[in-house]
Amino acid sequence: MNFGYVKDTAGITKPINLDDIKIINVTADSIIIRYNLTGTSNIFDELAFFISFNNTGSISTTQIESQFYSWLQNALISTSPLKTSLNSAMPQLEIVTAGLINAAGYRDGTFGAAVDEAAACASTPATNCIVESKVGTPAVGTLVLSKPSATDLDPIADGTYALSVGGSKYFISLKGSRLTSIVVCPLVLDFVFDPNQNASGSASAANYVTLSTTNNATFTNSYYGAFAMSPAFGSGSFGSCSFLQGSNDRTWPCGYIINGFLDAAKGLGQLPAFGVKLADPAVSSYNNAELYVSDDYYVTGNKDLATWVAFNEDYWLQGFSYFGTGANPPAPPALNTVYSMLINNSIATDPSTLAARGRIFLPPATSFSGGATFATTTYLNLSTTGILDQASSC
Repeated sequence: MNFGYVKDTAGITKPINLDDIKIINVTADSIIIRYNLTGTSNIFDELAFFISFNNTGSISTTQIESQFYSWLQNALISTSPLKTSLNSAMPQLEIVTAGLINAAGYRDGTFGAAVDEAAACASTPATNCIVESKVGTPAVGTLVLSKPSATDLDPIADGTYALSVGGSKYFISLKGSRLTSIVVCPLVLDFVFDPNQNASGSASAANYVTLSTTNNATFTNSYYGAFAMSPAFGSGSFGSCSFLQGSNDRTWPCGYIINGFLDAAKGLGQLPAFGVKLADPAVSSYNNAELYVSDDYYVTGNKDLATWVAFNEDYWLQGFSYFGTGANPPAPPALNTVYSMLINNSIATDPSTLAARGRIFLPPATSFSGGATFATTTYLNLSTTGILDQASSC
């Protein structure tokens, strides 16, 4: 194989695979080397090598492109590591960062400037970015890049920022668009709903948080003993409030509890609790609110002692307690995945991604930390990232 080399401002030298290059995108502040032709509307659908730089010599994009292709041609026939260094071939450019980008290895997030931890944790970062970390808290050294569009990435200036990714918020420092420090912000929930407070024949109005199931074709067997179930409610349209807390309620878990399908033998008393963090606790809007879940809230009933994680694909794609086939832990057959039960392609979609959505019903509540109040039961679209939007009152 043929390789070239590039060194970033952190002093790290990265190898560039020069074989099988399909597309090269050159802009005023970056070069993206792509190794496939699929997903051309989004450069990050597949593997790519990303190089960002400061154009200290103010050279034109055309000149950058010309110098890069000249370097590439020489590097393909050269045996000298010195001749295969991109830095030496383009001395007018200060390489900020470089490395492989792959859709399988990064997450979307948002960031915004923040002078300190308090400011970061109190803010709502809104500028799109990608984070080269798939799950959990990103490690020091992780690449964070601004994403102004589906086909562009930019380095982020050295400094301190608020970062929101994977349902968590952080105070971070960046140098060369890589993390040099990261502090986890404490999670402040606005609402907590505990479905375990419901009982057969008796609904707990303050805890009636429940999820619609979307496709009865997936239920090849009895689901908690509820035969011939239809999407969401046993009858009625998906997303209707008509059957909530009634004898035809087939939402999970509360509809199953009050109708006697979900009892102590099938998880009642140990069900996950749900928490909601509003985008602004002072504003009565669920748009961009984040849904969290706790598998240990039932132990103490104290939200500050419980462990909370974002209710997204990282959490539920493998199934979660007492949902699926009624087993614990769940092991749904191929057609009975959590995705197939919760997510529907025909209901309202996110206009920016056209993603399929699920639906969740939340009871009346007032924020713990602000003045936001919801006087009636609300149903919302639920994205696979755990973000809520497009609320309607029942």
